[in-house]
Amino acid sequence: MRVDVYETEGEALEAAAARAEAALAETPAPHPAVAIPGGRAGRALMLALASRVELPWERTRFCVVDEPIAAASNRLLLHKQLLVPRRIAGPPPTDGDRAGAWEAEVRAAAGPDLVFDVVLLDLGPQGEIGALDAASLAAAAGATVARTAERVGLGPVV
Repeated sequence: MRVDVYETEGEALEAAAARAEAALAETPAPHPAVAIPGGRAGRALMLALASRVELPWERTRFCVVDEPIAAASNRLLLHKQLLVPRRIAGPPPTDGDRAGAWEAEVRAAAGPDLVFDVVLLDLGPQGEIGALDAASLAAAAGATVARTAERVGLGPVV
């Protein structure tokens, strides 16, 4: 495994955005699917992606890797920070059945088997990936969609 180390968070975010742009340029998929984190790290990554001019914006489908059930919406963050500025957004997400709406958006982007062309994840301070801490990862080992009391997110299979 290759590990790259960057001096600043900004350098790491720019490198991640550049790698995502390069991967999307190489994919033969007519509508590539990209999964990105939400929250503070996700917002910074969305801003780094928004500066990429060669990214195939008009044909790429974006979704977030998880959605809180009651807290601030990662779907709304994606809409406001990445999609609206690029003029590729539909109506803003609603707060109704957030878990169901999130899963529908993910399946619309990546298909029923949840196959993504690019997955960008952040690693939390206790080793959590997206919505999944160690206990949730173990419980959802074979799942494409994992649910906790507070969140719904991509499972380890994805």
